[in-house]
Amino acid sequence: MEYGFNLPLEKNKWDEVSITPNLLPLLSEEHKRVLSREGFLGKYAFDKEAFCFRTQAAVRLMLIEHPEMDANWRKVEVWKNFLAGYDDGERERYAVEEKLLGFLDTLEEEGGRALLGVGKLQRLSIRDVIEMRWTQILRMANDVRTNMVGENGERRGSGYVR
Repeated sequence: MEYGFNLPLEKNKWDEVSITPNLLPLLSEEHKRVLSREGFLGKYAFDKEAFCFRTQAAVRLMLIEHPEMDANWRKVEVWKNFLAGYDDGERERYAVEEKLLGFLDTLEEEGGRALLGVGKLQRLSIRDVIEMRWTQILRMANDVRTNMVGENGERRGSGYVR
């Protein structure tokens, strides 16, 4: 979607899918406060290649159960070093990938239900737009999954972060 227009995916290199509604409810109030202080609360998305850095930041923070507790200050410092580019995040990569793959699973389930239900719509023009958009979203999710785990389901490395 670009300015309310549903462009063919091949022609819209800037297309992205928001996962903010999926991610925000999973964050504790403590996580939200920390993310807000650091400027990373909200605007979580992926495009046809990868999850955005903001999403990476939020998911990495989710790995710290109570980020405001004094006992977790070292973990929070590692997280902040990731944000600043001083840490590549390799230690947490698999845990982060599992959460991100879970978001894709949920989105794919939602898309499957939407595509099944779209046939019930009476207006063909609305049905076509919804079907086209969900097909685009599911293609992008599949592309991101392939970039993360490879075509054979084997993990490729950490090059999927944009």
